[in-house]
Amino acid sequence: MPVRRKRKMPEPDTTRLTKHFKLMQELPPLYTGGKFIVSKDGTRGWAMNNFKVTTMDLSSGKFV
Repeated sequence: MPVRRKRKMPEPDTTRLTKHFKLMQELPPLYTGGKFIVSKDGTRGWAMNNFKVTTMDLSSGKFV
């Protein structure tokens, strides 16, 4: 019977950011599960969000 070797767990990343960033834009949830449809040219996306269809311009990140 072969001996099972224990995998060594990687060390956690302890990197700290040295700069503070200003929030430029905050987006509400676009995708809450279910189907997500992207246009053939890849510029628009549609998803269900609280029983409403949400449309987003994927190139600019703005809701239409």
